[in-house]
Amino acid sequence: MRLYFRLRYILDTLCAALALIALSPVLLIVAVFIKTDGGPVFFRQARLGLGGAEFSVFKFRSMIVDADKYLNEKGEASRPRITRVGQFIRKTSIDELPQFINVVLGDMALIGPRPILPRMLPFMTRQEKERFQVRPGLSGFAQVSGRNSVKWSKRFEYDVTYVKTAGIRLDAWIVYKTLMTVILRKDIADDRNASQVDDVTNRPLQDSQ
Repeated sequence: MRLYFRLRYILDTLCAALALIALSPVLLIVAVFIKTDGGPVFFRQARLGLGGAEFSVFKFRSMIVDADKYLNEKGEASRPRITRVGQFIRKTSIDELPQFINVVLGDMALIGPRPILPRMLPFMTRQEKERFQVRPGLSGFAQVSGRNSVKWSKRFEYDVTYVKTAGIRLDAWIVYKTLMTVILRKDIADDRNASQVDDVTNRPLQDSQ
């Protein structure tokens, strides 16, 4: 398994670099449209990667500037935050394309558990933390099994299953399902839907291990 991930790391880096080159015209056009509202092109946020280490994930900005000011105590939006351009790039998953940069930098892989926010770590069980044994991915088992409609505890279950069963066949299946999910625009949340899917941060704090 370790050999598989080492070999795939080389392949992921090469594929991500080629993707950035091939998609550069699209990335440039999207960047210009995002810049029309005067804010930054990219959105950067701390996430947890391999071994639970923090890194900055890149996305195209799809929300208004200082969007987090409009989150209530439950972490949900108190007003519309998605820009007009943001609505399009989120529905088409274009907002995720800058994460090819994270793959080239070695922070992420093409396939793996999605990187999560650091605030979730204290509530995770020891078994759920097994997801950190591999690099987080642009897409993963959980994302093609319901995406934003799946509760977090179930996503972690899918993530651990992936860590234990990863291989060429499973990765190929996830790539195929990812393409279908993007094309059909399935299970995309307009904004945060914490009250519907976050069944983790309302748990008692777990022992730190």
